[in-house]
Amino acid sequence: WGYRSLVAAAEADAKFIQLEPNGKMNVDAVTHAIDNQTKAVFCVTPNNPSGAILPQGDLDNLISGVPENVLFVVDEAYLEFGLHVGGPDVVEAVKKREGPWILIRTFSKAYAMAGMRIGYALCSDGELAQALRKTTCVFNVPILAMAAAEAALLDTDHLRFIMESVVSARQQLTTGLEELGLSPFPSATNFVSVELPVPGSPVTKEMLERRIQIHTWPDPGFENFIRITVGRPEDNDACLKALGGVLAEYISSPETPLVR
Repeated sequence: WGYRSLVAAAEADAKFIQLEPNGKMNVDAVTHAIDNQTKAVFCVTPNNPSGAILPQGDLDNLISGVPENVLFVVDEAYLEFGLHVGGPDVVEAVKKREGPWILIRTFSKAYAMAGMRIGYALCSDGELAQALRKTTCVFNVPILAMAAAEAALLDTDHLRFIMESVVSARQQLTTGLEELGLSPFPSATNFVSVELPVPGSPVTKEMLERRIQIHTWPDPGFENFIRITVGRPEDNDACLKALGGVLAEYISSPETPLVR
């Protein structure tokens, strides 16, 4: 999500590799798509919107499959969630690489600091870091945001509390979706994705009418998929109850549009 517009803004050509049916990245398809025109390869792990984490073996294969003259970029927006469930340490993995790499991280997810608009990148060398710095605005990170980010990094107890709370809420949401007869993807993040028996767009619109916001997938071939962010137990219950009602209404009279 989001990289399509960035590529378009840069007036670059892009190859988008379809996820596997289980929501995981097809590493072989990615490496086979690389040619002598490729300048950069982007990887998102844990993945958004599937929630899947790239296992150590697949990560190592991807890193070794990207030529040394190609920039390798890993979006680790959901890093903390991945590490909490035993995911690989991407830094240790890319350190073995001779070619350039960038790891992108944010405080918007696990630390719930989206309003602070702060994140950071780890680069393979100082020259690449300096080049990246030139693309940012002057005074692009407020002092308050920097102070908050430092405090968040130091507060490991709170991060642990958030991670444990998300695991519990995610299981609640996953179990509830299964009880609705659905098959949600295994997720390492603070959201769960699932395929519906009907198109996702009218379902999300009807859910919004019921004051619950969920999202459809933007990728072609996944029109029936939705993504639900986990919330408090009562929020998850309300979402599951509403979704069950919407699906029952749609299935009972599929010729009647859901949107009022």
